Amino acid sequence: MKNGTKPLQVILFMLSVSLPVVLRAQNGSAKLFSRSPVVKGVLTLEERDQLTPAKILQQLKEGNHRFRTNKTLRRDLLAQAGNAAGAQFPKALLEKK
Repeated sequence: MKNGTKPLQVILFMLSVSLPVVLRAQNGSAKLFSRSPVVKGVLTLEERDQLTPAKILQQLKEGNHRFRTNKTLRRDLLAQAGNAAGAQFPKALLEKK
């Protein structure tokens, strides 16, 4: 292996990625968080038509908060691409002024 990496180190690294993640709180104590479920679905026409502008804005703010705090959603992008292949129903269009 390159750079002196031993096979056991690679296996341990791969296991650490697939197991629940240990995060450190601000006080330094360890907390165990299980991984969130994987998002596979996409927004349907019926779901989109039920959304209000206020709900869409709230969802955008929640997504921005997740991004800023590094709490992203786990997504199965291949499944989402397959689910969106027939039609796509965006909930918002953002324009730069």
